[in-house]
Amino acid sequence: MKIRSFKNYSDYIDLQKEKTTDPKRREIWINNQRANAKMFAYTFAPYHDTFNYSELKSGLCLGARTGEEVIALRDLGLTNCVGIDLVSHEDLVIEGDVHELSYEDNSIDFIYTNIFDHILDVDKFLHEVERVLCPGGKFFLQLQIGNNLDKYGVLFIGPEGYNFYDNFIKDKFKFHSILEEAPLYKTPHNHALNWNIILQKEANDITI
Repeated sequence: MKIRSFKNYSDYIDLQKEKTTDPKRREIWINNQRANAKMFAYTFAPYHDTFNYSELKSGLCLGARTGEEVIALRDLGLTNCVGIDLVSHEDLVIEGDVHELSYEDNSIDFIYTNIFDHILDVDKFLHEVERVLCPGGKFFLQLQIGNNLDKYGVLFIGPEGYNFYDNFIKDKFKFHSILEEAPLYKTPHNHALNWNIILQKEANDITI
């Protein structure tokens, strides 16, 4: 795993915002929002038994851009779901930093992200995910392994990523169990994603 270096955190934020605020990209995302949401629904649907979306009380999508994944999850029954990104979008995505979530400890049932290649501080990010998850809460992480980064990517995961859980996550989450770690041969909403990890915070552990 290799992480791109920056002079300061502001430079990192500015780079990420450059992509998110690009007017041409945002126009494309918004114009294709419903179609992309349908593709996300195909991604989430196979895990209906794992997550029981309609029974979840709250959900967060980290790095949600214009909120296609939020729409998909709401349609699947997770009605109290919102996205977090550096730039807000209507009622789907609120402004925030995924390295410092503005949620109370043990307050969220479900967290999803596919932006791990944009994470600068892995330890801080994973700590925040575990902190805000409720006991029994689930974390659905999708990765790109072995794929070259684009201009905005900051974290490269090489072949060692095929043991990503054992190599990088196992010792970082204090209170959790792994539900699944599996390869993807095709992800409907983004074919570059090629690895799924699903973690569950232990039901009897409360982050203090």
